[in-house]
Order: sequence, then structure tokens, then C-alpha cells
Amino acid sequence: EDIRAAEGIDAPIILFNVPDLKFPTTATVLKHNIIYDLATDISNVINEKLPVNYVKKVVGKGKVAEIHGDKKRKIIGVNGITGTMDVAQEYRVNRGKFPVWQGRIASLKFKREDILVTSPG
Repeated sequence: EDIRAAEGIDAPIILFNVPDLKFPTTATVLKHNIIYDLATDISNVINEKLPVNYVKKVVGKGKVAEIHGDKKRKIIGVNGITGTMDVAQEYRVNRGKFPVWQGRIASLKFKREDILVTSPG
């Protein structure tokens, strides 16, 4: 029953210090007699199944100068930009060290004109 479950979810069957399986299976069988090889294979299997780990990188900073708008839509004026700001990026607004909003922006404007990227200057 465990072997059918492994086949159903495309999971490997890992054997340690046991004889070979007595019947054929479509699942991948990893057989080991050395504990270090077993540990390496388990680590590799887990890493393959885990989702991709995204790294957050600060590419630009600015200081919120003004906030306008209503509950549905906020317009935030930003001063003192360092780095770049891009419409395609995800943003986070912090109050002190604590995040108060995170997400994508609808548009980026400079003096009422839509722009895609802005940098200092």
C-alpha cells in the first residue's frame, strides 16, 4: 500500500539496509547501505520538492512625503529616492522598522506623466 501511495504522488521509495523490493514499481527506488549516502539522497529529494526560495533585495529607497486618496486608492508622494523604482517591482512601505503595506503599485508618475522606471536626479 505504501508503494502504491509513492507511485501516486511521484515520490521516491528509499530503502536502508533492507532487501530489494519483491515486485516491480514505477516509483524511483533509492537503496542504501551507508547512512551518509542515505542522508545525502534524502536531502536531495527534499530540496527538489521544496518550492523556490525567493530572496528579497532592496533596490531603492524613498521617504514618504505625502499620502492622498481614499480607502480604495492611495496616492503616495515620495522624496529622496536612492536606487531605482520600477513599476514591475513589488514594494513595501515601513513605518519605522515595521511593514504597513506590501504589494505592487498601479502606476508610477513624475510630474503627472506616467513613467516605468525612476532613479535619483
